Amino acid sequence: MGRRREAEFDRIQILLVDDMPEGLARPTSRGAPDVPAIGQDYAEWFDFRWLATPEECCEFRDLSWLIGQNNPRVLAESGWIPEILVIDYALTSDTRTVASRVRGFDGWEDRLSPLPALRKCAWRTIDGPPVDRKAFHLQPPAGSEYWGCLVGGLLMNTFGDVPCAPVTITRYSQQQIEEQSLDTVFFEWLMDVQSSGLLRAAGQAYSPPWQEIIPTGVANLRHRLVDLARASIVYLSLEDLLAM
Repeated sequence: MGRRREAEFDRIQILLVDDMPEGLARPTSRGAPDVPAIGQDYAEWFDFRWLATPEECCEFRDLSWLIGQNNPRVLAESGWIPEILVIDYALTSDTRTVASRVRGFDGWEDRLSPLPALRKCAWRTIDGPPVDRKAFHLQPPAGSEYWGCLVGGLLMNTFGDVPCAPVTITRYSQQQIEEQSLDTVFFEWLMDVQSSGLLRAAGQAYSPPWQEIIPTGVANLRHRLVDLARASIVYLSLEDLLAM
């Protein structure tokens, strides 16, 4: 696992890719925005960030890849390398960015999104973020696409040499995906080895809470660690394994 600040060393980093995370806990502090929160039961052991749109995911991947190519140590220490990647397959039902959802709430974008810190890291490492790419101009009917699968697989590829395990939370079943989007099934197949077979449609009829996501994520992370160790890509610390 990447090197982290002392206060965060024992916390597993979770990145949520979801436009409508309805089943997750909400902040309990007075005057807080209506956004997902990790909750006190898990905050000691897990650190959490959120990306809500394909554009945010694209920027996150671009910056992480560029910084990592330039200086992997800087990315590990100052970026945001997810160890559990929570993926909703459909990402266009709510097109608001995390920044727009917390506008007017001081400090909440830095607390929720990995992008502000990653942009600062880019200025120190690669002379600033790349020129903004044009927004993707095609917009499918809300919730009718499976872009989250593509985003999740490409993020896994970006962090392919570190433990990063997916948890899919899409409402679509594997049968529905096969009937509606063979391209998505083909992409899952392409990612089968790198995802340890974990990038698969979940078929859940509801938005799951952390109480379901986190145990699955930890189990998947163990699975990925074993696969990466067998391939001699990572070398496991017995202390870290016992802590999990």
